[in-house]
Amino acid sequence: MAGEARPAGIPHRAPAEWLRALLHADDPCVGRHVALATPTATGWRELTYAGLDQTSTAVGDWLVGRGVAPGQRVLVYGDPSGAWVSSWFAILRAGAVAVPLDPRLTAGELAPVVARSDPAAATVAGRLRPTFDELDLDVEVLELEDVDRLTQAHPVEADRPTPDRAMDDPALIVWTSGTTGRPKGVTLTYANLAYAVSRSVQVQHLGGDDRWLSVLPLNHVLELTCGLLGCLSTGATLSFSPTLMPREIVELLAERRVTRMMVVPLLARLLLPELERRPPGHLRTLFAGGAPLAPGLVDAYAALGIPLFQGYGLTETAPTVAMNTAEHHRRGSVGRPLPGTEVRVDRRCGSVGDAESTDGEILVRSPAVMAGYWDDEAATREAVDDDGWLHTGDLGHLDADGFLFVTGRAKDLIVLESGKKVQPEEVEGALQHSDLFADVCVVGVATDSASGQTGEQVCAVVVPQAPMTEEEVQAEVARLTRGLSGYKRPRLVDVWDAPLPMTAKRSVRRMEVARRAGERRRRRRLDS
Repeated sequence: MAGEARPAGIPHRAPAEWLRALLHADDPCVGRHVALATPTATGWRELTYAGLDQTSTAVGDWLVGRGVAPGQRVLVYGDPSGAWVSSWFAILRAGAVAVPLDPRLTAGELAPVVARSDPAAATVAGRLRPTFDELDLDVEVLELEDVDRLTQAHPVEADRPTPDRAMDDPALIVWTSGTTGRPKGVTLTYANLAYAVSRSVQVQHLGGDDRWLSVLPLNHVLELTCGLLGCLSTGATLSFSPTLMPREIVELLAERRVTRMMVVPLLARLLLPELERRPPGHLRTLFAGGAPLAPGLVDAYAALGIPLFQGYGLTETAPTVAMNTAEHHRRGSVGRPLPGTEVRVDRRCGSVGDAESTDGEILVRSPAVMAGYWDDEAATREAVDDDGWLHTGDLGHLDADGFLFVTGRAKDLIVLESGKKVQPEEVEGALQHSDLFADVCVVGVATDSASGQTGEQVCAVVVPQAPMTEEEVQAEVARLTRGLSGYKRPRLVDVWDAPLPMTAKRSVRRMEVARRAGERRRRRRLDS
């Protein structure tokens, strides 16, 4: 019965209609099917589609009862779980705008984005309440652990009013690193999300008999849209993984009879040896995004009989632009654009001095392109032109058959193998507080391609005020970056005894620094 569920497609007349379709609220057969499974100390806690409908209704009424009005922002701060998803749906069903927060960030890192979001309420995991309380917000707070209790005490209303919202209204704000060091709030509408979900379901032939394992954070659009909402759209079941250990994930794949999973390249690489030892019989497909994927890794999974389909997108496109599929797959590419998505390449932004290159900046026009950056019209105008083309800052080309190849990045953002993104200026801001450093520059240095890794590592290039040993510089860098999340802290430290290369305007030539730092690292490896 669940296998016969139809995807929640577009267009819809109103957000409430789309949300009901995602929850299959009008289909009692799917209503009895398990939607979500959350690990607990005593086993799996399963939530049916009817149960998700009920819990999200209860939380939505709690929000409305505390004065949350349509268009106001509500924070979601916690680990992936059935309660997190219930809260997310509740916020949208109340007509408010969901603002998911990264549970790994410190209060100092959260403070600026929370202040700019100007929230009216928040749903918060109990373990994160001390960090949240450091923000000193005067808002109503519901702890995620209380969602079940709230639902049990909630009376069923036959004719509850529906907020007056349109598909082009904001549904979600995702805070992401900006190129100037100031975070940007990507504002996605109901229509953005509905298009991205329905087209992903369409091209990947997702079905209600699928069983998903969720291992990536839901505050990232990749897992939220392509994983969670794609799964719910078809009436399938999604289980949340309590671990990132490859051996334990492979055990979960077998236990939960998982057929599909979203991964980032780092996780795909770490899982491979375990899957080679114990290939699960049910796994049909892995979808990869968030960072470049080594073609050799795709080949290794193909040898196991497990397709690993790479896609490409941005938070600003909710997030998918293109993806490989079973019917249309080309090695080394990120696939063809989704139906209805236009991609073109602006060669004026390509490699300087390379007349033969077909590479240029990738531009995207799509129903999934964001409404804009929250409360930042200047940044929005810079990113999206008057004709609706999003300027991605990524470099690449299209081949004769319409497959997209991403070859580089015009922006300075550091993309780790895990898919996490690091803004260099944020790390530099922490390092510049030292009286021991004359100058600093943070760049991304490529990981060792010989080991099959892709992506970059955060490298701090430091020019000391006076001679210092490498160990002394490393200790100072560690001290200064203690307040940053672990993935933002430099993994590599390069000590220079000469000034950093500068432009005529006295700004650091970041690309030149990255090139030199990479060469110095390679020489050290050869000498060791």
